[in-house]
Amino acid sequence: MRTEATGPLRRRPAPLEVKVERVEELSGGFVRVTFTGDALDDFSWPGAASHLKFFPSPPDTPTGDGALVVPARPASRTYTPRTFDSARGELALDFLIHGEGLGSSWAASATAGDAVRVSVREPRTPLRHRPSGSCSPETTRRYRHSRRSSTPA
Repeated sequence: MRTEATGPLRRRPAPLEVKVERVEELSGGFVRVTFTGDALDDFSWPGAASHLKFFPSPPDTPTGDGALVVPARPASRTYTPRTFDSARGELALDFLIHGEGLGSSWAASATAGDAVRVSVREPRTPLRHRPSGSCSPETTRRYRHSRRSSTPA
């Protein structure tokens, strides 16, 4: 249940259908899947540290007798896009292939032309960028130290 402290419930827009354009094997058991589709014309990416919902299965599944089974809540996973190129209409997600799992199993067998759906919420508040030098000297020192001691993403 939401309270005033957590803010209003944000609704997720209807998922957009996209198709696999290409699949690239990366090092360390990762696979990058690039999606395209006319639906990405309406895709709005809020920016860094945002995430999207990935729905690998169709919204409804035919049964043997021709009826459709429509799940109340379709299976999904949450991912942070690696890139979104609005000019090219391409969205890329990185998947770790680790055996059984909704995203991992799907990505291990993904091929060009496969259709999936994605959905992203609008951010609660826009990201704000501080002008250079607006942090306190102590914050700046800590930031520089953490950058030297971290590993690249």
